[in-house]
Amino acid sequence: MEDVLEGLGLERAPFVGISYGAGIILRVAAGVSERITRTALVSPSGIATGSIPRMAFEIIVPMVLYRLAPSHERLLRAVSPLLTEMDEDNARQIGAMYRHVRLDTHLPQLVTREELEDFSVPTLVFATEDDPFFPGEAVVARAEEIFPNLVAAECLAGRHVPSRATFEYINAKIQEFLESP
Repeated sequence: MEDVLEGLGLERAPFVGISYGAGIILRVAAGVSERITRTALVSPSGIATGSIPRMAFEIIVPMVLYRLAPSHERLLRAVSPLLTEMDEDNARQIGAMYRHVRLDTHLPQLVTREELEDFSVPTLVFATEDDPFFPGEAVVARAEEIFPNLVAAECLAGRHVPSRATFEYINAKIQEFLESP
């Protein structure tokens, strides 16, 4: 991320990330927090994780079956635990990732309170209550423990990929957060 900021000619910047991208932001916060002005994290990895058996049963097995023998029915079965609303565009995007992206089996490691003790930038966290990867209540509870300057942490209805209405709400809150003094 430092190379990206350098390439863009930015000394510091706000960071907004969802899922795995939010976990990467946490690793940046733990290592070079002085480069970050604010963070907004949505369905973030790196704060709390869900049940491994649940992930295996609901996500990994259907994903592997879809990769082995792709069909629309298998695609829908593989993505439905992630999507709050079944959306063909989101389903196709996730299906393409399942088929063509070598997924890193190691999510960014959980960030510790000690790693964030010097991370004093305003932070906003949104999680969803039925996220099989990063359960909302656990994410919110741990965010309240580890972020020294947590502005807000909200647990919203839905799965890993929130509904369109929830994304509109999240986007409005993030816009307001980024524009605030």
